[in-house]
Amino acid sequence: MIKRGTISPRQIFFILTMLLTGIYILILPRHLVLVAGVDGWFVLLAGGLVSAIMLFFINRVSRKFPGKTVVEFAPLVLGSFLGRIFGAFLVIYYTFLAAVSLRIFAEMLKSALLPDTPRGLVLTVLIVLVAWIVQNGLEDIARFTELLSPLILLLLVLVLLGNLNHMDLIRLRPVLQTPPLDLLEGVISSLSYFGVIIVLLMLYPYVNAPKKLTTTSLVALFFAVSITVAFFLGTVATFGVYETGRMAWPVIELVKMERIGELLERLEAFFLSLWLSIAFINVSVLSFCAISGWTQLLKLKNYRKLTLIIMGLLLVLSLWPKDLLALLGLYKINFIYGFVVTLVVPLFIMVVSLFHKGEKTNA
Repeated sequence: MIKRGTISPRQIFFILTMLLTGIYILILPRHLVLVAGVDGWFVLLAGGLVSAIMLFFINRVSRKFPGKTVVEFAPLVLGSFLGRIFGAFLVIYYTFLAAVSLRIFAEMLKSALLPDTPRGLVLTVLIVLVAWIVQNGLEDIARFTELLSPLILLLLVLVLLGNLNHMDLIRLRPVLQTPPLDLLEGVISSLSYFGVIIVLLMLYPYVNAPKKLTTTSLVALFFAVSITVAFFLGTVATFGVYETGRMAWPVIELVKMERIGELLERLEAFFLSLWLSIAFINVSVLSFCAISGWTQLLKLKNYRKLTLIIMGLLLVLSLWPKDLLALLGLYKINFIYGFVVTLVVPLFIMVVSLFHKGEKTNA
């Protein structure tokens, strides 16, 4: 393991913001309009609110066991056998999420910029880069994220502002006419989308000022919800529900309409270049959590021993879906898994930990 307490709450803010506004934002509008129509913004807000409550539980539990990840303190709370199963459940989620994120990245890049490049080559190059930065440790990932995140967030805002003249609020009507069961499915989907906040259970011990994490993580979630809601509304207001549901990458189509005067057009190449950084950050953080988790489950002293093995596994898993439709089917499985992880896991471990005194902290 790298030494604990090596990243700051500010870096955690940028890491969470990038994770929550990263890879899935490209296909989220499409999925939500198919489930909840124009009311996708409502289910995003509802999912964000529930996720904020879960964040409170995550921070509360983590503070009871300073210096330990969830894989390390779960056996203390649940017993050795159940604790290891619980830890494995989360580690598998990190691994699965990293693999799906890799594949979404490859599909988008191939369709938008590199249609003739073999998918395996694109994935292999990214895997090599991720393995390199993971080997260097979480501190390097955090610094890279802190450096690029302000530029990425600024670009996301400019994409929306640059398309205001194409948006029509009429396309966002009627409001809250979606059947209740569809709204519920949409809320579950948004919960699984925000389920990536569960990485805090692995990253908490590495933060040098953990007492600030509750506020920091809630602000990051607020930013992420605001951005995702804005992109959903902007996409539907521009293309309408029907067209948004037909597009593979609605946000990319939104970027293609961006114009800066008469000189700069077709800005999707620039956007995708920066989005590559988002994908790199997301996969790096998720891969670090997966590798660290497997290392702790197997009780190894150094996570670097597993890096190549886990990265190879991620490559195989990311190549598994045959095409985009199969990938979207796999993405639906992630909704179920992510819902359980986001809602059930924090509540369960919080309730069980009430009967455990925890450990003293000097933070």
